[in-house]
Parts: sequence; C-alpha cells; structure tokens
Amino acid sequence: MGTYRQIRLVLWKNFTIRRRRWPRVIFEFIWPLFLFLILMWVRTRNLTSYYDACHNDPKYLGSTGFLPALQSYICRYNNTCYNQSKTTDEFNDETSFWNVIINLSESLSIILKDDEIFSNISELFSQVNSLISLTNVWNGSICANESMNDFNQTIPTVIITDLFANPISLSNLHQFWFMNKTQNSLSNLEVASEIYYVSRQRNFSYSYQTEIDIQQSFCINGEFNRTFSVNQIQINETINFLCYNLSAIDLKSFLISVQEQLDQIFLIDMTSIMESFVVGGSKIVNTTQTLRNRLEILNINFPFEEYYSNISLNTICGGRNDLSQYSNQNQSAKTTNKQTQNDQTRTTTDESLFGIDWNNLAIDLLSFDESEMCEQSYITGSGSTTQTITVSRSCRCILFDDVLYSNPILKQFLTIVRPILYGKIYYHPSNIHYDNIIKQINHTFESLDEFVRLFRQMRLIIQPTYNIFHIICNIFFDNSSFICEQLPKYKTSINFLTILTEFIACSELNRFIAMNTELDMIREGQDKSQTNNFLASIKFMNDITNNDSLPKHIQFKIRMTLDQVDNTFQTEDRYFSYAPRARAPSSTKYHTYAFIYLQNAIERAIIYLHTGKNVAYGVQTQQMPYPCWINDKFVNSINRMLPLIMVLSWIFTVSMNVKDIVCEKEKRLKEIMKIMGLQDSVHWFTWFILCTTIMILTAFILVLLLKVSL
Repeated sequence: MGTYRQIRLVLWKNFTIRRRRWPRVIFEFIWPLFLFLILMWVRTRNLTSYYDACHNDPKYLGSTGFLPALQSYICRYNNTCYNQSKTTDEFNDETSFWNVIINLSESLSIILKDDEIFSNISELFSQVNSLISLTNVWNGSICANESMNDFNQTIPTVIITDLFANPISLSNLHQFWFMNKTQNSLSNLEVASEIYYVSRQRNFSYSYQTEIDIQQSFCINGEFNRTFSVNQIQINETINFLCYNLSAIDLKSFLISVQEQLDQIFLIDMTSIMESFVVGGSKIVNTTQTLRNRLEILNINFPFEEYYSNISLNTICGGRNDLSQYSNQNQSAKTTNKQTQNDQTRTTTDESLFGIDWNNLAIDLLSFDESEMCEQSYITGSGSTTQTITVSRSCRCILFDDVLYSNPILKQFLTIVRPILYGKIYYHPSNIHYDNIIKQINHTFESLDEFVRLFRQMRLIIQPTYNIFHIICNIFFDNSSFICEQLPKYKTSINFLTILTEFIACSELNRFIAMNTELDMIREGQDKSQTNNFLASIKFMNDITNNDSLPKHIQFKIRMTLDQVDNTFQTEDRYFSYAPRARAPSSTKYHTYAFIYLQNAIERAIIYLHTGKNVAYGVQTQQMPYPCWINDKFVNSINRMLPLIMVLSWIFTVSMNVKDIVCEKEKRLKEIMKIMGLQDSVHWFTWFILCTTIMILTAFILVLLLKVSL
C-alpha cells in the first residue's frame, strides 16, 4: 500500500473518531476561546493611561555647597516628574530660603556701614543686656511664714509648718496645671511680669483649672513636689492630709490662698526691680522705633518680615512641593488630568510639614544641654538573628530619632538616610597621597563642625534677646507695635536655625577610617552595615608609595551595600515597559544613598591636589527627559502572562491527543496497523497533521478576536 494511501486512511480514521466524539471537539475550540474572551473583557476595562513628558528637576551635589545640596536632597527626594522643563530654578527665586539669607546678609552689610544704625543697635543690645541681668534676680521661689489662721481650711499647725519651712515655688503656681492658660510653660521672668502686671489692673481675677484637674495634677502628677519642699520624713503625712483629708474644692481654695499671699509677698520684695524692668522695656521699645525709622529711610527691609509664620515646605523648599503627598494638608482628591496635576504640584502650599509641631521640637531640643548624654537601644537584624544594641548618644539626637520615628513616612525616610548621617567611610590603602585626598574631602565635615559652633553661638545671642522682647510684648505693650508684630515671624527663623543646627550636629563628622587591607575593609563594612553605621568604602587602585608622585590618572572604586546601588550585572529590565525611571528611591539609588555625592567629593579633592586650586563651579545632575508615553496596564501584564495563557489554551487539545495515542498503544491498535503495513513515520505524521489543523483553526479564531478587541 502506498504512503499517500496510508496517510489518507489514517487521517480518515482519526477524523472519524473525532466526529463521533463531537462534544470533546467543541470543547477543544471553546476552551481557548473562553480564555481569550476573558482577556477581551479585561481589555475593555480602560486600563490605558496617557502621560505627558517627564522632566526631573536638577539635583545639587556637595560641590555647590552643603546647604544647597541638603536642600536639594530633601526637596527633590521624591524625584517628581513635570510636563516641561523649568527655565528658572525655584531654589534661586526671590522667595527661596537661601535668597532670603543672601538678602539678609546684604541688609546687614548696609547696616554695619551706617554709624547711626550701628549706634542704635549698640544701645539696644546694651539695654537688652541690662534687662537680661534682671532675669536672674528671682529664681521663682518665695519664703513665707504663714499660720493656720491665714487659711479658711482647717489645717493642722504641723502641716502648715512643714509646708512653709522651705521656699515655695510661686512660679509653679502660675503654670497651666493650676491656672487656665494656653501656654504650656512660663519662665520665672514671665511669671514675675504677670504678677506685676495683674497688680496694676483693676478688677482682674485669675482663671483656674477645675477642682478635679488640680487635685489630679497636685496629688498624682507630681506638682506637690514641684511646689513645696517638704522634709522627707514628713512628706507622706503632708501629702496624705492635703490629698485625702481635704476635698478637691478645699484643696483648690487652699492653693489659691497660698498663691495670692505669695503674690503679695513677691510684690513687696520685687516691685522696685519690676519697675526697673518696665522702664528698661520702654527704653527698648523707643530705641527699636528709632531704629525702624532709620531703616525705612535707608529702604532696608528684613526678608523675614514677610516670611512664613511656621516651618513648612515653603520655608525649606522656597515654594517647591515635591513632598506634598506626605504632608497633612494635601489630602484632596486626585485629578485625572495629569497636566493639571503637575501644574498644581508647583503651586500648592501647605501650612505644616508631616503634622509635626517643629516650633515645639526646637524648644524641646534646647531643654537638653548640648553635652548631655542618654542611652538609646535599638534592634538590628531580622527573624531569629535580631540583636539589641545599647549606645550612649546626645539626648538631643535621641529626641530627633523619637520625633522622626513617630511619623511612618519620616521613619521610612530616616531608615534610608541613617547611613548617610552616621555611616563610616573606610579607605585603603593609606599613604601620604591618599591621606591628603581624604583630608581634603574631610574639610567639608570640618566646616560643618564650625557651622554648628557658629550657629550655636548666634543662638546664645539671639535667644535671650528674643525672650526679652517676647515678655515685653506679652505683658507690658500691645501687639500693635512694630517689634511685636514681627516677633512671631522671627521666632520661626530662630526655631528653624535651631533644628538645622542640631540636625547637623547629630550627624557623624569623623567619617573616614583607614584600613590595613581591602579584606579588613570589606569585613568591617559588612559588620557595620548590620547597624546602618556603614556608608561606603573607597579602594584606590593605583599602587603607589609615599616616595612616588601622585599619578595624573587616579583610579578608585566605591563599594556600598548591595541594596544601595544598582546591580551592574543586568543593565536592562527583564520585561520592557514604557515608563520613566522616576520612582524614589529604587530608581535614584546613586543620589538617594549618596554614591554620587561621595564620587563628586573625591574627584574635586583630586583636582585640588593636582592644581592647588578649588574648583570655582558647583555640579548639578539631571536625568534625561522622557517623552510623552502611554501606560498600558493590559499590555504590561499580558507580555508576562501570554506564554502561560497560550499553554493553557492548547493544553486540553494536547492532553487529549496524548490520551488517544496512549489508548491506541494500550489496545494494541498500533501493532495491528503495523501488521497491515502501516509505516511508523506515517503514523506520527498523521497525528501531527491532526493536532496542527485543530490548533491552526483555533489560532485563526483567536487572532480575529484579538484584532476586533484592539
């Protein structure tokens, strides 16, 4: 029997079997169609988004100066895309913070050249110093000899004797726990001024907290110990009587009587000093008004007069709003128009940053001495390999960590920048040439140390002066005067200066450590990276000694942990998709983790050692713009799933064909056909034709479906 006749007969046999099993044949066609109909339905869900071109703003490197680089790192951390490039840099416009500083320095240069202004300023500081000397006269306590007849409550003589045996803190009786006030804490001078001011008013009465609140604060929250200094032997008896024998109403009346009588004693002892304070305050206001008139003649306006009243994104970024999605003022609904959204991103303002009261943070930072140390514990590692580490750090730095970790966004941000703040930098080898390079790089950190000392010294001068003006405005003069109107705005500047100074002071300034071998450098970096105390290691490739000259071409490599740099073994994505690399920090690792900042610092140090001159220009980097693009979520998903869907589409056909082939062999039908003269090649060829025919028909229908759906 010829080959062609064999093929025709076997095909007739196979198609006859298929015709008799028509439900299975129908399912073979329906199953792949069913899967692709699902894809058609998904395709109609409008999963296509159209985006404008992506232009990222430039980022300043350390060569432009530490403060501009810090501002750029914070304000452009999010690497926001804009639909067009900016012709001007918003960091350098008139409202930017650093231009405010520049304008301030220009105004100060004019002031220092004017003899009349200089004389008024000298007189003003002399008057302020005179008032400051009065602030230490009273420590907030009053000595009094009272008896049980001085109070309406029945209190044993022994209790009265124990209470008034030592000085009593009158200042604490004027705080918010006792009196109904909005300000959380008053200084001794503010309390003294308040007592004197109230004594000059007619029909004035204090407003107090409720009886229950006073009893709670006095007996449980420790205000008794802050007010009275009772002998340790008698303290329990005294507290028990006042807190348990007296009702809440009687306790409140007793404390009011104590406060009123101590106020009278204070006025007798301190009236002359307070009158001197009032006279001095009047002189300060007059001198300030004279100074203002002279500044108006010279057309000098301090930039803070029209600046912001709190620390916000506008304060730090000069109107930029890359971090607006993280602030508490930007919860409005998202617009579907991407171009409108990008335009709004540049102009939206917010009143606070991350919902944190930064002004109170500045006050809390100053409550600790700069040399005061506290213990801090933190957990490193993960899973079963965790380790608790306790270190001794500045209390101000620990307060920074507590505040930043209280916000989930700032906690994530701090985890990223912690190696930048505290991480060590190891280098190898160590010789005179490479040590000079490191020394030149370290000048930046040395200048930061000088910056911190300078700003702290400025604060020591500015803060007492501000406190004096604050008391003068709150107690003796209305807020309509010139200096009182500007005081809240200058408070923001002082607090911002305080936070910036202490933030820089908390960073590690002694960074560079020389290692004996590259292996030691790697091991030390691996150990320190577990606690986020490793930033990078520098390996200089040129093999030179102290007697050699510095090569013109210096080779070096910077090594960081794997999570902080891109993998160079794979330069392309496994699955291509149209989208700009704008997601921070995964797409901006070289900037986010300071790789490029360190590289720029090393290169500038090498240039200086070769030329003996500092490079006069700063470097800024900017990503290449990305053209307008379409984000098709269906295509992005199907390019990964299509092979799997194709397998699922024909898996039933293939499995049924395999079943038929196995069934023929099982029933010995193939052996019978071979006995009748069937060639083995013809047998397999006919099965190939059958499977291919069914798949081609199915594929043709699927192509039509996809064509129609697109």
